[in-house]
Amino acid sequence: MELIQKIQDSFQDIYAQYTKWIDRIVQFIIALITFLMVNHMVGYMKLIDSPLVSIILAIVATVLPMAAIPIIATVLVLLNLFSLSYVYMAIVAIVFLIIYIFYFRLSDTKAVYLVLVPIAFLLNIPFAIPVAFALVGEISYIIPMLLGTFIFYMLKGIGPDLKSTTSANEMINQSSGFIKGIFQNKAMIIMIISVLIVFVVVSVIKKMAIKNAWKIATVSGVVVGFIVAVLGNAVFKAKISFIMLILGSIFGILIGLILELKLFKLNYAKSISLEFEDDSYVYYVKAIPRFLDEKSKNKNSKNKEESLDDTIYWDKNKLSEENEEVADNKVKKPGVRPKSKKTYNSRNKEKANQLKSTKNLSSDEVNRLFQKHLEETAKIHLKDKK
Repeated sequence: MELIQKIQDSFQDIYAQYTKWIDRIVQFIIALITFLMVNHMVGYMKLIDSPLVSIILAIVATVLPMAAIPIIATVLVLLNLFSLSYVYMAIVAIVFLIIYIFYFRLSDTKAVYLVLVPIAFLLNIPFAIPVAFALVGEISYIIPMLLGTFIFYMLKGIGPDLKSTTSANEMINQSSGFIKGIFQNKAMIIMIISVLIVFVVVSVIKKMAIKNAWKIATVSGVVVGFIVAVLGNAVFKAKISFIMLILGSIFGILIGLILELKLFKLNYAKSISLEFEDDSYVYYVKAIPRFLDEKSKNKNSKNKEESLDDTIYWDKNKLSEENEEVADNKVKKPGVRPKSKKTYNSRNKEKANQLKSTKNLSSDEVNRLFQKHLEETAKIHLKDKK
């Protein structure tokens, strides 16, 4: 674990030093794969069906925002279809227009996710995307995931099987068949249901208070999605690639394990179970520490010392204000003796000594203080909820 942590720290240091360059390189790679994918799936116009054109467009997309990649890819698709039939181009243009109008209104910052999903399907790793989106994303990630799946199968339906025609009757028949092929594709419907189930299962299980929740969520989601896809393929004869399902399952699990190692490192061996109660509730709390590197440990230690100093400084300021209030209060209440400055000074000194002494507490004392902190926090949350 320490070796893996050191490798991660080295990568983080490199990324922190060359952030702009690395981001641009990643953007260039995504754009290049996207444009090559479009020309591979819909390559009707020989003028733009060239790797050199894809490289030039990828360079242009690199200097633009990420949202430019799906837009340029859409233009490529429409140009290829225009060389085949303007009717096909019009149909696909309307579909893309509807997608972009509704999707960009919801979230223009996630536009690149529309590209990542078809790339994952093209690489035969479809379950990698719903696993990643469910672990690190939110419920809104369902939209680009489902739309990206639809776009992939729409491009796959365009494919080399379409034929150009000039006859009006044949054009109408082919257009109606083309539209039915897009929206009644059995493989597309089964895969949309499968990736949606993977996303839901992973999202639900990862939030459960169980040991190794992310691992269980990843494996469970991928297995359920695989079973749904296999059964749907067998029942409806959708001709889904079995190799794609196997590779997708393997890479989906690998992506989940990598993300857990990167974002959700918990040390279950040092977990603490606490139990306390008040007049209304009984609380059962399980605290699991994270794996921390040396930098994080030093940072946390420094933050604790700063917090301690701030607390002592706040107590001193509070003491000064209270002393001034006592000094300015000339009117004595009957039977009440005002507190002297000496009393406040001794109390503040005692408080400061208690705070400073927490640096050398035993583990049992630390657990008691931690339990007290959890009790106060739980009561505050319950009060706010009420």
